[in-house]
Formats: sequence, C-alpha cells, structure tokens
Amino acid sequence: MLGLGLGFNTLRPAIRSTSQVMADFIAGSYIGGTGPGILGLFDFSAAGSRNYINALGHLVTAAPGEPRSGHHEWLNGMWTPVGLLLEPSGTNKIAQAVANLTDWLVSGATFVAAADNFLGRFAGVVVTSGGETWHRARPSAEMAVVAGQTYSVTAFVKEGTSGRCRIAIRHEGLAAETHIRGEFGALETPTENAGTANVVHELAVPGGHMIYATYTALADGPVNVGIGPDSNVAGENITAYFLQFEEGHVPTSPILSAGAATSRAKDVLFISAETLSRHGGLDVIQNLTVHMAGQMSYPNLGEFSVLEFWNIYKDSGNRLGAKVDSVNGSGDLVVVHGVDGVMTYSGDASTWTPDMGVPFDIAASYSDTDMSVAEHGGFSTSKAVSGFPDLGGAAFVVAPDYPMTLSKLELRFGASGIDLAREMVA
Repeated sequence: MLGLGLGFNTLRPAIRSTSQVMADFIAGSYIGGTGPGILGLFDFSAAGSRNYINALGHLVTAAPGEPRSGHHEWLNGMWTPVGLLLEPSGTNKIAQAVANLTDWLVSGATFVAAADNFLGRFAGVVVTSGGETWHRARPSAEMAVVAGQTYSVTAFVKEGTSGRCRIAIRHEGLAAETHIRGEFGALETPTENAGTANVVHELAVPGGHMIYATYTALADGPVNVGIGPDSNVAGENITAYFLQFEEGHVPTSPILSAGAATSRAKDVLFISAETLSRHGGLDVIQNLTVHMAGQMSYPNLGEFSVLEFWNIYKDSGNRLGAKVDSVNGSGDLVVVHGVDGVMTYSGDASTWTPDMGVPFDIAASYSDTDMSVAEHGGFSTSKAVSGFPDLGGAAFVVAPDYPMTLSKLELRFGASGIDLAREMVA
C-alpha cells in the first residue's frame, strides 16, 4: 500500500493520464494545493534570510520562511529565470564580506571608493597596484582553517586596466600563499604554497565577473583572502565588490556579512503527509511516479548519496527516494525503494559531470512489483521489487545538501511503469 494513513489495499488501478500535483517554479503555476501560489501546495522552512538574483539582475533578500522562487542566472546573454533556489546551511567566514574602505586594508596597493551598483547591491572599491603583482586589498579580519578541509571561495570583481585578477590566500602560520590569478576567463592556480586551489567557474555578467574556486588548507592556522589587479605596472587597477569563504566543495549564494561571520539557514521544501493522503485516494495506492527537473551543483567526492533529489521517508527501512552517487567519478542517478528493511536500488552511470549548474530532468516510478527510472536524453531501466513501503505520516521532502534550483516537479498517484517515466522526461 502507498501507506499514507489509509490502512487498506485495493486492486491495481487504471493508469491516470494527469498528475495530481504539478509545480512549474518558473511560470509560478501550482496545481494540487489548498490555495494559490507556492505556499498553497508546499510547506517551506528556512530559519533566516537568504539572497538570490531577481529578473533585474539585482541581488535581493528573501525573508525567513520565504521561498526563493524568483531566482535568475546569467544564461545566453540575459538574466534567465531558473526556478526555486534551494541550498544547505552555510557560513561566510569573512567578517567584512562587502568591500569598503573602513573594514578592508591594502597590502602595497592603494584603494578608493567606487560608485558602482554591481548586482544592484555593491558600490565597490578600486584597488590600484603600486608596481608589484602581489599588491592587493583584503578584509582586515582573518579566519581559522583546518588542515585538509576544503573551502569554497567566491569573489565578485570588475575588470580594470590590468585586464587581470589575483585572489591571494595567505596562511599567516606558514607565511605562505596560494594564488588564483591570470587574465579574466583564464584564471589559473600557479602558486599553491598554502594549500591547493581549483577554479570552479568564471562568469562574466553585466558590470563585472563572478569567480568561484575551492581551496584546501595545507595546515591549521589563520588565513586572509585578498583581491588585486595582478600587475607590476603602477597605476593598473581592478574593482573589488565582495568576498565569500565558506566550508565545503561547492560555492553557494552570497552571504553578506557585516562585522562578523554570518550564516545562512537551510532551505527545506516539502509536501505534507496530509496533502499526499488527500491525493492518494483508495483507487491509487501502490503506484507513484515522480518527475523533477532543474539544475544541481555537486562535487566529485567519490561517495554514495552525494546529493539527494527527494525522499519520502518513514524510517530507514520504509522509504522512497532519488539521489546522485559520485562513486564512479561522475554522477550516477539512483532511485531507492525500501520495504520493511529490504532496500532495492536502480540507476545508471549517468553522463553528468560534477560542476555548478548541471541540468537534470528525471522521473522515478514505483509500484508493489517494480520500480522504473528515466533520464531526459539518457537511459531508462526497470527493476523488480516486492511490496510497497508503509509511508504513513511521511512527507515528500526536498532538502539538498548542495545547491539546487527546481524548475518543475510533478507527482502522479495511481500510475507507474517505465513507459510513463520515459514519457515524463521526453
């Protein structure tokens, strides 16, 4: 039985041709709820404010408990809606993240206040070289790092007269530095004396550049992060807007600290057990198909369950779900079916590559005899199972441990099978 508190079984139903729950997070269309809008269908929790980019390309703030359903990204030369932004909790360890003359200082360089409006939020400071490539500006406070721990670095800057950028991570305990430097669009990590670094993504947007990287500390101790024009020509410059330094292998949305390390709350989206029960009438038990599309960011950690798309979890032995494994060094789509402790997994070696903003379009289908999975433009497969889990009281939960944007979500009760899964991702 579907196990939504109904307490009885019935014969296998005819396949339903329409999904009872449908959410288009880009269009703002939600079907199957008790009222209009996203919160008429979903429950949502986030204990604090979080930032996202709106249609104007402005970085705006969502209040506690407010979904970031209007998130945009720079795609194909325009700010493009990508849906609902969901992220794990995080902390910007830089106490003065927004560049300014009061809380930042210079090493060799000079700086003056700019009057820009990058992302509708940042005025910036112009950092000018005094004639050495190491000259830079940085937040005055330092941060403690742990040997072997990986941190994500985000820098918002504007190309200046040097045409180059240097992000310098200095480990004061080692008196050594790691550099991310070079021409815009071709940054490299030629110096790694304070730990290893990797450029994850560079993005040119109106008014500036977004640079995303990772850094793995060589030793415990205090570090600081600075931005400079990477020029030995006195007078050449760059404009600095923002810095973020956070634990983890994947950069996340900006956390605007102002005097102390600042944290962001985790996003949790769910469809309540009551809503599932309302749609899971007596003629649709033992059948469920889920279709989900969007973008995800995840690292290559060589681990199982690196990112979970969704789950309906009553207990460890009775649950349904879909996830990404990176044990093969890429990204494998795996669906989960658990009945009374008997776990069945099915999936593939996907063509996904660990990165930021990886598109996905998947469907998973479950019955008491088989489960099926399909990926848009990719594989599809089925696997036999025995029985359907008792999921009474469990909600449908989306709470990823790495950033994800959802564009579509669809639940169809009373219908299952590989043909339906293929149809949904066609």
